[in-house]
This record gives sequence, structure tokens and C-alpha cells, in this order.
Amino acid sequence: MNHTITVAAPQQFDNHTINAVWEKAQNEFGFYFFKRDHMGDIIAKHDYGKKNQYGWEIVRVVTENQQASEGVEHLLPVHWKNVPQRGD
Repeated sequence: MNHTITVAAPQQFDNHTINAVWEKAQNEFGFYFFKRDHMGDIIAKHDYGKKNQYGWEIVRVVTENQQASEGVEHLLPVHWKNVPQRGD
């Protein structure tokens, strides 16, 4: 199954959506403000949109059989180092 990954600009999401996507990250035992993305890298809630040690972005993942939607079901929190380059 092929996936299309698009990188969304940080200003594209409101706080409600950012919080909903944050909740999808894997819990890091004993911490609320630190979690792990799908690759196992640690991200920090307050570092959304930053390119630092714990920075992360939101990516939209859609299979070729799905239509892109604006819902959070297709959004994932990803450490900025694991995000494909915009335009890929």
C-alpha cells in the first residue's frame, strides 16, 4: 500500500488540532510534556514547529486509496528530523 506524505506548515493548525495530534504520540513513561513519535524519537509538546532537539511537526499521511481530508485521523506528530522535505 502506497502512502502520500505531505508536510503541513505550522501556522496551518489551531491549538485544538495541535493538541489532538500531540495526544496521538506514544507516551514517554512518567512525562506529560515529552512523548515519542512513530520512529521512537522524543518530542516535546512546547517544541511544536521548532527545529531543535525535541522539535516536531505535523504530517498528513494518506494512502493512495484515501482522499485527503482535513481531519486529525490522517495527521501524525513527527520529530522534525523524520519529516520528508517539503515538496517530496
